[in-house]
Parts: sequence; C-alpha cells; structure tokens
Amino acid sequence: MTVPTVLREFIENVAGVFAAFGSDDAALLDVVFGKHRPTGKLPYDLPSDMPSVAAQAADAAHDLEDPLIKFGFGLTYPNAR
Repeated sequence: MTVPTVLREFIENVAGVFAAFGSDDAALLDVVFGKHRPTGKLPYDLPSDMPSVAAQAADAAHDLEDPLIKFGFGLTYPNAR
C-alpha cells in the first residue's frame, strides 16, 4: 500500500530528503555515513497538496495534474571519489 506524501509544508526549508522505499536500515545507514554512494529515482509522482491526493486514481502512480515532484526524479552520484 502506498501512503500519500505531501511535502510542500517543509520541502523548501530542508537541504535533502531520504526516501527508503523498502531498503533495510543497514543499507540506508551505509549511504548516510558514506560507505556507498546513493542512487535512486522516484517510483511515482509526489502530490503538491491533499486535493491532488483525493483526485488521484488509486491504481495510477503517474496521473497527478500538477505534481510537486515528478516520477523519475532522483540522483546518482559518480563512482569516483
């Protein structure tokens, strides 16, 4: 089950956001402490507000009219240090 996430209230006041999407704690901490370089892409649109959440079809991950962050947004660090 996917729980809607609305980040608009704080997203402009933080330097970054971690999203684990099922990874275990040890893997997440390896990234946080620099043992591995993170890579990842958002698997669905993030809504900009609760009315967008209410309007979204339950079985469609990419149907938001004006998402805050679009499907596929993410990062990849280069392998070289």
